[in-house]
Amino acid sequence: MATTSTKLPSNGTNGHTKSSTSQHGNVGIDENGKKTFIPLENNPALLTPLAHRLGLHPSLAFHDLYSFTEPDLIAIVPRPALALLFVWPCTWGANEWHAEDVVREREGLSKEAERLGKTEQELLGEVKAGVKGVPVWFRQDVEHACGLMGIIHCALNVPAALMNQLALDTSSGTKPNGEGATTVGSPILAPDSILSTLRSISLQHQPTQSPADVDARAALISQSTEIEKLHTEAAISDGGGSNVPALGEEPGHAFIAFVRDEEGSVWELDGARSGPKLLGKIGQDEDLLSPAALQLGPLPYIERQAARKEEISMEGGTVVNAVEFSCTVLAPSE
Repeated sequence: MATTSTKLPSNGTNGHTKSSTSQHGNVGIDENGKKTFIPLENNPALLTPLAHRLGLHPSLAFHDLYSFTEPDLIAIVPRPALALLFVWPCTWGANEWHAEDVVREREGLSKEAERLGKTEQELLGEVKAGVKGVPVWFRQDVEHACGLMGIIHCALNVPAALMNQLALDTSSGTKPNGEGATTVGSPILAPDSILSTLRSISLQHQPTQSPADVDARAALISQSTEIEKLHTEAAISDGGGSNVPALGEEPGHAFIAFVRDEEGSVWELDGARSGPKLLGKIGQDEDLLSPAALQLGPLPYIERQAARKEEISMEGGTVVNAVEFSCTVLAPSE
């Protein structure tokens, strides 16, 4: 199935539900007392400057991806592809599938924990700790901040195997050592930057998925006034290609990140889940734009949407022909 399409004017959300918001400037509190941001647009002109201000190496940038299957369009993107920031539309049953998948994940964990006579958190901690290269993951505690979460998840989970392919000046950082996602002083993160600090502190809470550790990692983002300031400035800037939504407005799309670890395992990182989702494995020499990685990551979302559109059409409904998606790729700057 060809997946060339028109990109969405994609501002993203994690919540998949609309809520009223009390406003104070460009940050609000929803009816459940949850902090709310103005969502970001999945646009390299907006994402890259924000990522650099957060501490990403200036030799890296986000790039538009216009197809998952057309080689000529994929070839436009610089390689290696270090991570994918994917936006899916919360329509045509996509929300329902996502919610059901989260429930299936939780139910499977619950049944296995019961069989072993352990709590879910004990088992989850053992599973995550037992997988080499498990990515740094943060629960999302701020509504409509999934674009920010995606940037963070992409930047903090580049394996040394891919960093070794980059021509970076690493004099200010620590070189990759081939173990885990990156070393503590990652060469793609500016020392003492927000991203570097996030990664360093979060690794102290990473070995288990205990409630306390998950809460501690989430609070690093939700309670940071500096991150809030940078996110807000990016969201209301004129760098995007679509209108800035009103605070509290439901944009109808959600961001997720796809990354790979040192062993070639591909992970889906979504702050709305209970942790990183292991999707499968690719070759050691493959990046996130390899056919195998795309089939594990974003293509199933596209295929489900296409199937749903066909179902609507057969029922006599009206649908557009294009399969909508939005995806940017973290890769070397051009």
